[in-house]
Amino acid sequence: MQCIALRLWDHQTDWNAPHHLEVLLIFEQAKQVSFRRYVLTYRPVRYLELRACMEEVGFTIHRTDYSDDADWYELEGKRRDG
Repeated sequence: MQCIALRLWDHQTDWNAPHHLEVLLIFEQAKQVSFRRYVLTYRPVRYLELRACMEEVGFTIHRTDYSDDADWYELEGKRRDG
């Protein structure tokens, strides 16, 4: 079986508006093609808000690659008790 994954992002100009991510999975098996489509609605989270939420539920920030000019960033947290 082979699978191709396509992700389509719907970027809104209004930060507080619902954003959408469409995931399309195309499968090929034994010369037959099928697909699955998923549409996810989400609200983007600003870095400081995400960091505060993580700390509020017991995580410390272990690693981040955040910068003000980046359009993508990652946070890695560790449980305070672990």
